[in-house]
Amino acid sequence: MTRSAQTIGELRKLNTILIRVTLLVLRMVLEDSFNKWYTQRIKVYKALFSLRCSYQANTAATAVTNATSSASGTMPSHVASTTLHELSADLITPYATNNPTHVKILQEVWNTTYRAMNTKIPPFEKESAKWKDILCFQNMNPGADLKTSGILALRCLAYMFDRYPSPSSAIIAKNRTNIKTNYPVSAVGVNTALLIADVFGLRTQKYNAEPMPYWSMFEHPSCFYEVFCICFLYMNQMWVNNKATRSDFGKIMG
Repeated sequence: MTRSAQTIGELRKLNTILIRVTLLVLRMVLEDSFNKWYTQRIKVYKALFSLRCSYQANTAATAVTNATSSASGTMPSHVASTTLHELSADLITPYATNNPTHVKILQEVWNTTYRAMNTKIPPFEKESAKWKDILCFQNMNPGADLKTSGILALRCLAYMFDRYPSPSSAIIAKNRTNIKTNYPVSAVGVNTALLIADVFGLRTQKYNAEPMPYWSMFEHPSCFYEVFCICFLYMNQMWVNNKATRSDFGKIMG
C-alpha cells in the first residue's frame, strides 16, 4: 500500500468515526430538555467541530488522489437517494401561493408555531401581519421571503417547531421584539436551510456523482431536518454567547 493510499484509508476511517460520534451526540442533545441543552452545549460545539474536521479531512483526501470511489465513501443506497432527491426537489421548487401542497406546508408552519408556543391556534391566513409579528418575516406573504430555498426551509421550520417545541417556543418568544439584539427567526431558518443544502450539494445533486461516507445518513428520512435543528440551535447559542446584534448576523451565519 502506498503512503497516499494509506493516508486516504486513515482519513476515511476518521471521517466515518467522527460522523457516527457526531450523530450520537446530536441525537442525545436533541432528545434532552431545553434546560439540559445549555448544559450540553460544550459537547455540541465539539461535535460540530468534529463534523467540520471530518468534512475537511474528506476534502483533503480527495485532493491527494483521484483514487477509486471506495477511498472517499460510497454512493447512496436507493432509500438514501430517494430521500436526497426529494430534498433536492423541495429546494429547487419555488413556493407558489396557488399550489395546495405548498399552502399545506405553510399551514403546518402556522400550526406548529402556535402549538410550540402553547397558544390557541387562530384561523390560518396565507397573508397576515401575524407572520411578521411572530416569526419576523419581512412580508405579510411569507413566500416572498424564501429566497432560493423553495419549500425546503418551510419544511425545516415546521419540523423543528413540531419536534422540539420547548427550545422553539423560547427562541420565538425571545426574538419577537424587533430590536437589534434579536434576530429574525424566519431569516435564520431560510439561511440555515440554504447553508446545509449547499454542504450536501442538493442543488447540483452531488449525491448522483460523488461517493461520500455520509450518504447513508439519509436512509433516515428525517436526517436533513435533524441537522437543520442542531445547526439552528447552535446558531442561537452562538448568538446568545457572543451577545450578538443584527449587524453580526453575517458573521454568525458564516
